[in-house]
Amino acid sequence: MQSITLAIPAYNRNRETRILLQSILDADSLPDEVLISENFSPERKLLAETADYFRKRFEEAGVKF
Repeated sequence: MQSITLAIPAYNRNRETRILLQSILDADSLPDEVLISENFSPERKLLAETADYFRKRFEEAGVKF
């Protein structure tokens, strides 16, 4: 069985990452895993807060985050 991992490049894109993560949750079908890469972004703290906010919601939906 194939699995789908959604990789999100998030360097300096906290606002866009929030919008994207919400749109993924709102979709009709979900990936098996979401991976966020921020590569020591200046917005690293904000991106970590965004990830923390969405982590529980994705895990409740059965998506590895």
